[in-house]
Amino acid sequence: MKRGQVAVFLAMALVGIVLLSLASYRFYTFFAGKMLKQNAIDAASVKVAQYQGELINEIGRLNLEHLELHPLLGAKVDEIVLRQRQLCLLGPLDAYIAGQAVAGEMGLAPKELDDNNAAWRILMDHARQVVEVYEQGFPYEPSYPGAWGEYVDKLYEAAGAARYMGCANLSFCHFGDHILTEHAFYDAVAARDWCWFYFNAYDYLQNYRDFHDWPELDLKDVVDTLNCEFFSLRLQVRQCALTDVYTKEELARIDPGYNEDMASDPNQYWFFFSGGFMGEWSLIKNGFPAVGAPKPEYDFQGCASACSTCGWMSVARPFGVLDPKGFVLPVFRFARLVPLGTVSGCCNTMDDYDWLVHVRLHVPEYLDHGRLHADKCEWCKLLKTWDRAAFRKHGVWWLKWNKKTCRRGGGGRPMGSGVAHGH
Repeated sequence: MKRGQVAVFLAMALVGIVLLSLASYRFYTFFAGKMLKQNAIDAASVKVAQYQGELINEIGRLNLEHLELHPLLGAKVDEIVLRQRQLCLLGPLDAYIAGQAVAGEMGLAPKELDDNNAAWRILMDHARQVVEVYEQGFPYEPSYPGAWGEYVDKLYEAAGAARYMGCANLSFCHFGDHILTEHAFYDAVAARDWCWFYFNAYDYLQNYRDFHDWPELDLKDVVDTLNCEFFSLRLQVRQCALTDVYTKEELARIDPGYNEDMASDPNQYWFFFSGGFMGEWSLIKNGFPAVGAPKPEYDFQGCASACSTCGWMSVARPFGVLDPKGFVLPVFRFARLVPLGTVSGCCNTMDDYDWLVHVRLHVPEYLDHGRLHADKCEWCKLLKTWDRAAFRKHGVWWLKWNKKTCRRGGGGRPMGSGVAHGH
């Protein structure tokens, strides 16, 4: 081989080495950035869940302090119940702010507080909605006098901190199990996933005529004015005598120093969990690698923190052994990451501003008047596709010949369960 040929081969080899090095560096920076984002959101989710546990522990401690008082100490009782209501409504926004700080400490790049920041836009928009709608009263009765003014101030404070992540289990835009507020429906329309319709909406596919055939929106969750709409603690207030709920022996185990007059007073307000207890984890039973009944500390449908940024979502929950009848006590000891499938409502994320606009504004307008914003809304375009009789007719024809090939779990997402497994 001549000297010139060697030089050419060396040059080509060097070029290859340089290109390989650049590719390796790009892969490294990509995966390093991805791991940084994931770790930061995981840490933020755990921090918010820890904060939620601390809030509920304080509400539980106040429950016990209330139980030990005499009913005649009305001013002290009112002070305790007011503090509990404030913790329910305002505390989760403080948790959100704490989670933002952790995400920043973990190295996430901050976002500008402008219209390109979906979390900031949602918080600012919602603060205005509270002023314009909630403060008018019915059906948004404030949890306590002055609640909406304090809530607006806290929303603006949270907006000022919204530089790193969004809340991914919002409750103000949740309309129960209505099919048009579920991502899975639109995913199935976009993908022509007829098997999803076969298992979840076959009757609609066969018999739908126009927008009048959809059920009405279920607005029951919207008027829960006790809990915060971001990282809800999912508590409820019951006005009752605790002696109607517990025996004296059970009350003595809850609080040996309880006052019998207070426990038997039917005019007192007490804080309980509103989510109920799960029994079997039905939300994740299909295909989830778990055997047997969950431990008591996992066996409830209480609060959770779902945080997200740029396509990555993470969920954590506080854990502790709850009272069997749901009375709030200071029992939470730690927080852990959990699979997304164990927490409902995780498709309502602050990262997706356009989706929330569709769910909150476009869907009600469509159900009332059949009006769609297909020129600027991707989900309205998919609804327009659904409304074409030829589209549905093709799906019915396809299923007539192929439904035996359908298997549950394929395509789309199960209604009301977010992403099935993993973080």
